[in-house]
Amino acid sequence: MELRGLPAAPGVAIGPVWRYRHGAARGVPLPDVRAAADRASSELIALAERVRGLGRNDEAQIFDAQALMAVDPVLLEGAEAGASALGTADPDALAAAVEAAARTVAETLAALPDETLAARAADVRDVGSRIARIVAGREIALPDRPSIAVADDLPPSITAELPPGTLLGVALEGGSPMSHASILARGLGIPAVVAIRGLIAAADVTEAGRDAAGEPGDGEALEAGLDGEAGTLVLAPSAGQRAALDARRERRNREAAGARELRGRPGRTADGEAIPLLANIGRPEDAARALEAGAEGVGLFRTEFLFIGRSDAPSEDEQVAAYAAVLRAFGPDRPVVVRLADIGGDKAIPYLHLPTEGNPFLGVRGLRLCYEDRALIRTQVRAIARAGAAAGATPRLMTRW
Repeated sequence: MELRGLPAAPGVAIGPVWRYRHGAARGVPLPDVRAAADRASSELIALAERVRGLGRNDEAQIFDAQALMAVDPVLLEGAEAGASALGTADPDALAAAVEAAARTVAETLAALPDETLAARAADVRDVGSRIARIVAGREIALPDRPSIAVADDLPPSITAELPPGTLLGVALEGGSPMSHASILARGLGIPAVVAIRGLIAAADVTEAGRDAAGEPGDGEALEAGLDGEAGTLVLAPSAGQRAALDARRERRNREAAGARELRGRPGRTADGEAIPLLANIGRPEDAARALEAGAEGVGLFRTEFLFIGRSDAPSEDEQVAAYAAVLRAFGPDRPVVVRLADIGGDKAIPYLHLPTEGNPFLGVRGLRLCYEDRALIRTQVRAIARAGAAAGATPRLMTRW
């Protein structure tokens, strides 16, 4: 059975299916929401440090943010209010109250028009699920062999906690290419397909059909083939489908090997016209990957990352440090185009107190934010100038009008 979704991370994988299910095994419950939240936060901090130690800084920042979400007063007060209304200390009921509070916060984020911010709803649900598991004493059975994860959504913390080499690919009925599960899959170099309509029902039907037919042997997992470029998942692939997937995997490996041979060579047309190969980056950590891939500079450095996901604007010194890190990485001879923060409008920043707009793409955003908050933009321009002086490089500025 072949299903289609949205490509989220390139690559081809064939292997047994691991069905991610919200913890069923029983451990020791901790029926205290605040204590469970503190434990969840500590676990996420430890996970961030482990991932950071593997050199995956972008992913580590995901869990740094989740650790803060776990002790967020809005989430905890909502969970405690729900628990109080239940009038019981039953761990399962308390866990349900935590998950309900997390859903409320997640639904608010999911309704935002900006896809990146809306995708953070999955983080809130992930954090809520972790706290709920601790409250109820539930545990998740992790795969015992390299597998393709099949789920409605795969929490990013579960993805990162899987032993190295365990995850061959990710297939989700929900999610988006901007979700953290997709970002983590790309970071791990494994294929991912998301928004596969009917995936869970199809997996259930396929497994039931195999069981009824007595195929394959007892205890043998359902197999799947995943193509992250085509956006397809094949459940119980036939011999012909496996051969086609193997051929696509080999072709991709050959193309990747050929591309690696071009690394470090300047971009030019066949008649010798120079066309610099410039990277788009969103964080200082992206500079190292861009240079490793052979980028000759930065065509767009999105600076919104400094302003999003916090309770107040970044200081001038914070901004100087971030911009200077990128300018130093590329040096004085490679261009770095820094875009002034494209915030406002569809990118909701609570501390700016901007009104909701009917058409945020034509509203107060980018440079038009100067009309509302000149100090914000002036501070950023000063920070970029100071960063250039500190790095001994000349930044280039652009803005969205």
